[in-house]
Amino acid sequence: MTDDDWRAKAPEVVAANKYLVLSTVDASGAPWASPVYFANDGLDRFWWVSRPTSDHSRNLAGRSDVAFVIYDSTVEIGKGVAVYARGTAEQVDDADVETEIAYYSTRTVEHGIGAWTAADVRDPKELRLYRATVTGRWIKPADDGPDRRIELA
Repeated sequence: MTDDDWRAKAPEVVAANKYLVLSTVDASGAPWASPVYFANDGLDRFWWVSRPTSDHSRNLAGRSDVAFVIYDSTVEIGKGVAVYARGTAEQVDDADVETEIAYYSTRTVEHGIGAWTAADVRDPKELRLYRATVTGRWIKPADDGPDRRIELA
């Protein structure tokens, strides 16, 4: 496959997977990685629901830089395709949660876990909606050895 063929495959990789591995950093520079169920709007914005007390959420409260990867870990060694991303993330504020929870809810309904509303991610509930805005993205093709990445537009 050509690099352009792999670029065209990136949305399929994202759609075929339910979890991304989110990487955050705390105030001292210590990294933390967390698998989170996600919803997305193309390759530009991603959402997940989490507790504000979780390590990754607390890290985001102090430092918004994130990186994440989406991949199928069940494939044969050497056959894995992954989408990598870098950007910033934050808790969605109450003014935007009404609109943005719809992206998350659409995906949860597709996966049979029911609809979500703004009331599910506001006080007094424990969970909040988080959003990552992507500033860089790449795909790792399955046919070219470890860690060759092709930049996505």
